[in-house]
Amino acid sequence: MCRRVRPVALVHPGKKPTTIKVSRDGNQTAVIPAARHHAVLTMIDSGLELDHRLQDGRLVTTRRPS
Repeated sequence: MCRRVRPVALVHPGKKPTTIKVSRDGNQTAVIPAARHHAVLTMIDSGLELDHRLQDGRLVTTRRPS
């Protein structure tokens, strides 16, 4: 079965300890587990042009083509 994979956005939580939300079209679709916050914040803060998508319940991140 082939499901269409659509892009999602990651929302930086700011300075307060909070949940990192994954959203699509302005609606929250998932949250990042606390054990993965450091890795996700590093990606967000890297300044790299990245694309994110959810695939089979996992966050998949690729570098945007230049």
